Amino acid sequence: MILLEKLLSGLDVEVSRFTMCRLDLDGRVDLRSAPAASVHCLLKGSADLEIGGRNPLRAESPSVIVIPSSLATRIRARSPGVLLACGDVDATYREAHGLFEYLDTPLVERFDDGDPVGGALATLNTELNNPEAGSDHLCGAALNQCLIYLLRRYCEGGECRLPWLEALEDPRLGRALETMLDGPDEPHSLESLAAISGMSRSAFAAAFQAAFDRTPMDFLKEIRLRRAARLLVSTDLPIKSIAGRVGYRSRSRFSAAFQSKYGESPSGFRLRTDPVETV
Repeated sequence: MILLEKLLSGLDVEVSRFTMCRLDLDGRVDLRSAPAASVHCLLKGSADLEIGGRNPLRAESPSVIVIPSSLATRIRARSPGVLLACGDVDATYREAHGLFEYLDTPLVERFDDGDPVGGALATLNTELNNPEAGSDHLCGAALNQCLIYLLRRYCEGGECRLPWLEALEDPRLGRALETMLDGPDEPHSLESLAAISGMSRSAFAAAFQAAFDRTPMDFLKEIRLRRAARLLVSTDLPIKSIAGRVGYRSRSRFSAAFQSKYGESPSGFRLRTDPVETV
C-alpha cells in the first residue's frame, strides 16, 4: 500500500477559482454543476452535506472537505454565519489526473482549534476577505496545506488506505483510469483498455479487480452514469443527447442502466433533483 511520503513526493495539486461563501441558517451551495472536484474549508459554523438520497454528512468547523464533481452535492448551513473558503482542485499522481474524482463519497475531516492547519485556515480567511496582490498565490498555497493535513489524517501510520491511491501504485492502471475519465463516451472495451495500460487482457482485468474490487467495465459504467446524473441536473439537454454524451448509443439501454443504479428513470431523477441557486 502506498506510503504517505511517497504519495506526497509524487503529488501535484492545483487549486483555482478561489471564493468565500457566507451562508445564513438553511442557506445552501449547490455543487451539481461544478466543473471539477472542489475543496471547501469550513472556517465557521456547521453544515450538512446532502448527496442524493443518502443520509447527510455532518461537518463542524474547522473542517476540510473534498467533493468529487461526479457527486451531486448540496452544502446546507446548520447554523447562522457559516463561512466557507472554496476552490476547484485537480490532484495528479504520476500519470493519473483528477485523483479526487475516484471518490465514492466526500472526504470530511474536522481539526482541533489548536491543530497546525489553523494557520492555513487563517490565511484563507484573511486573503479572501481582504484580497491584495498575491492573494491568489497565498490562497492556493493555504488550500494545498489543508489538503496535505487531510491526507495525513487518511494515511495514519504512513500508509494510505484510499482505494484510488492503491490503484495508482501501478502507473499502467493510472493510464487506463485517465482514459475512462477523460472520454467516457468513447467505445472502450476490456481489450482497448488493456492495450492502453500495456498489459494483457487477463493481467489487466485481474490487477484492476484487485485494486478497485470491481471490473474495468463496471467502473466505466459507474463513471458514465455519474456523469449522466450530473448532466441531468445541471443542463436542459434531452435525455437522448445525454445518453450519447456518456457512451450509450441507445436511449432505452441508458434508461435501463440508470434505473438500475439510481432506482428511478432519468426523467424522474431530473424532476426530483431540480437544481437550486446558491442562497
